[in-house]
Amino acid sequence: MRQLSAAQVDDLHELVSERQGRSLIITSDRAPSDWYPLFPNPVVAESLLDRLINSSHQVM
Repeated sequence: MRQLSAAQVDDLHELVSERQGRSLIITSDRAPSDWYPLFPNPVVAESLLDRLINSSHQVM
């Protein structure tokens, strides 16, 4: 993963918000804690990752 632009973050946040409570598969070669620096706005990063991590099943 690379650093995301503001438009990409908005799109991802919208997607995750719309899919909350339903199935969504996201894959990455990074731990969720390593995602924070990829977001230009730390508040949006916290919101998005909180939604993903708290309701997820992680397979390592």
